Amino acid sequence: MLGSAPCQEQVWQGEDVDLGRIPVMHCWPEDAAPLVTWGLTVTRGPHKERQNLGIYRQQVLGKNKLIMRWLSHRGGALDYQEWCQEHPGERFPVAVALGADPCTILGRGDAGAG
Repeated sequence: MLGSAPCQEQVWQGEDVDLGRIPVMHCWPEDAAPLVTWGLTVTRGPHKERQNLGIYRQQVLGKNKLIMRWLSHRGGALDYQEWCQEHPGERFPVAVALGADPCTILGRGDAGAG
């Protein structure tokens, strides 16, 4: 991840995170909870030079807690699995960018492979 950038002028971590401060939608009547649907998720596996930029739905569980709903064969999930094998018990470094412009979202470089 980057050490500093203009996009990091507003950073929330730990107890400062309050998902109620942003518009997270309850998209469909049958959804279990509100979902972040267009967040750009940045991951990297422990032995990979590339960063993965994917769009994964994230289900809100509480004020500062959500679950990543990624498929096990997609880039972010594969990075997470490799991280857990190499660093058991350690937190997986991941960043989620909310509010990116449409060109960045749609042109993330993988034609939707996520």
